[in-house]
Amino acid sequence: MGFFGLSKLVFKGVFGSMTSRLKKKKIEGNMIGEGLVQGGVIIFNKDGNPVYSYQEITGDELPIEEILDATSSIRNKDSCPDE
Repeated sequence: MGFFGLSKLVFKGVFGSMTSRLKKKKIEGNMIGEGLVQGGVIIFNKDGNPVYSYQEITGDELPIEEILDATSSIRNKDSCPDE
């Protein structure tokens, strides 16, 4: 198998699993625009300091539990007057 055959398999594997996950969640999309632009999540505390960051990996689920833990830790620290 040549380079192009291998790259087709990799492309199909990554985007095939992503497509099936979107279908299960009944999320519709299109192939218009820049589909590979990545984003992420940055969570700041009340002083404006970053306490958590996540850089998006195309096709991967967001680490929801980590994000919730980060927001909960900020909320807990903000409610404690001793800190």
